[in-house]
Amino acid sequence: MKKTVAGLTLALILAAGLIPVASGIVMQRAAGTVVQRVNQMNRDAGSDVSVSLASYDRGLLASTVRWEIDLGLIGRRYNLEKIVLREEADHGYTGIRSITRADETPAWAAFVRNHLKGKDPLYIETHYPLMGDVVYTLSLAAFSLEKDGTLFQVKPARASLILDRSLNRLEMALDWRGSSVPG
Repeated sequence: MKKTVAGLTLALILAAGLIPVASGIVMQRAAGTVVQRVNQMNRDAGSDVSVSLASYDRGLLASTVRWEIDLGLIGRRYNLEKIVLREEADHGYTGIRSITRADETPAWAAFVRNHLKGKDPLYIETHYPLMGDVVYTLSLAAFSLEKDGTLFQVKPARASLILDRSLNRLEMALDWRGSSVPG
């Protein structure tokens, strides 16, 4: 009897320990599906914007994902290279939480380095629950920059996006305090 209880306890502990691993596997599969669906939706709309997974390094309890967004014609028109987003995801028991940065996008990295003293104001947090909608929260901290003797002040902004798993419904809320040019 004691061996049976000990065996069941060990099996439950092992099963519980595998939940974060399983959530990482589910996220990786979902990411591939999202790329396919978003690109198809863009093609159907006549857009040449595309998304790709540049790399996906899945570990047992965490993953690092590099997304690339090719802006197509508009990117070429304004000499913008691809947007590269680096997502650091922690696999949990109820889903995955991640932090995404744009610091590997050359133009953004140069802007932050040259105009914002290296302090990146953009912060993206995502929650991918095992069940339910994906929630993205984008935060932009206040910053100022000077150009040709004029000071531009950008006030804080926050956007919340809720996307259903089928990519058919998107809810968005945006709160931006605005910007100003004092004087």
